This record gives sequence, structure tokens and C-alpha cells, in this order.
Amino acid sequence: MSANNTPVKHLIDEAARLVVDKNMIRWDKAFWVDAFNSAVRAILAIRSDALTANEDFVCVEGSTQTIPVGARFVVDVLRNKGGAAISGNVDLKMLDDYRPEWRSEPLGSAAKAWLYDDRNPTTFYMYPPVVSGTTIECVFAKVPTPITESDYDSETKCELNPMYDNAIIEWLVYRAFSEDAEFTANAARATTALNAFRTMLGDKSQADSIVQQKSADIKNQPR
Repeated sequence: MSANNTPVKHLIDEAARLVVDKNMIRWDKAFWVDAFNSAVRAILAIRSDALTANEDFVCVEGSTQTIPVGARFVVDVLRNKGGAAISGNVDLKMLDDYRPEWRSEPLGSAAKAWLYDDRNPTTFYMYPPVVSGTTIECVFAKVPTPITESDYDSETKCELNPMYDNAIIEWLVYRAFSEDAEFTANAARATTALNAFRTMLGDKSQADSIVQQKSADIKNQPR
């Protein structure tokens, strides 16, 4: 988590200000804490890579590896610790079809490639199969840590990058007005906030796609 991340309290207080309840009379602290946790989950449902961490991972013997506790799936495998980069994500089915016996090949002390099937997010594979204790540098998507009321009081920082702050606030506003959705005005406000939340994350996804495409174009340029 970056030192620049925004304290949870600041995000909740801004949402409370927007719904004209700065003293948390209509919506209490417990409500806002629950709504904040649901905001993070909602963002991760759309932007699964919004919460990641670089970690050293110690492999077990063989090709099949299981992600560590606290991880959701593998984003990338970067390199052998202190050594060469690892290629990938290589198409698992293609390698299975091309070299069906690859999992039983001699063990290596370093990986050359990694493989992953998103239908089985807790497992990834090393090629060639590696000896026990081989250490690799990975990027994992992480499970968020739910906040509590004490986190609000102690100004614990939000785990997500500040680029998601506005989306979190819109979700909080949406949740608050949804509580009073029997009133037409509040139902409309809830819908407006939810649409703003979706638009923000949609625009972020579109911008990322453009950057990724430009990066791919640069890599594919003849040298």
C-alpha cells in the first residue's frame, strides 16, 4: 500500500457530506463501514487487477503451483529471483497439445515460462518443472482486508490506489440513497450515483486498454 493512499475516513466523510449527513445521524458509522467494504468488492468485481502486490513465491517441486493465502489469482510472473525473466503467460492448452509429456520433464533450477488457466484461478504452472525451493517474483491480485469502525477512527488508509477514490465515494452515495429509495428523489439520486460509479470504472478500463494496445504496438514494431 502506498503512503499516498487516501485514509478511509476521508472517503467516508466526503460521502457523508454529499448526502448532507456529516454528523452521521441518518446513516451511522457501521453503515458507512459496511458500504465501504462493499465498494471495494464492487470495484474488484469490475477491475479484478485493482488490488495487486509483488511478492516472492517459493515453488514446490514440479510444475503445478498453488497461489498463496490472501491471493485471488496470478497477474504476472516476472522472473526467477535474482535471475532471468520468465516468459508468459504461455497458452496451457497449446503446450499440452504440442508437448503432452512436459510435466514429467527433468526438473530445472529456474523457470523459463509460466502458464495459467483462468478457469482455475488458484493454480498456475512452471515450465520446465522446477526443484523445490525455486523462488520466483510474482504479481498477485490480492483479497481485500475488510475495514472496521476502528480503522475509520484511526485513519487507516484505503488499500486501493487513489485513482479509485471517486468511484468509492459514488458507491457510498449510491448505497446511502438506496436505503431511502422509497422516496422518488432519493431513488433518482441512487441511480445517478451508481451510473457515475459505472462510468468511472468503464472509462478507466477503456483508458487502460488504449495504453496496453499502444504498448503492444511498440513491442511489435520492427527493429
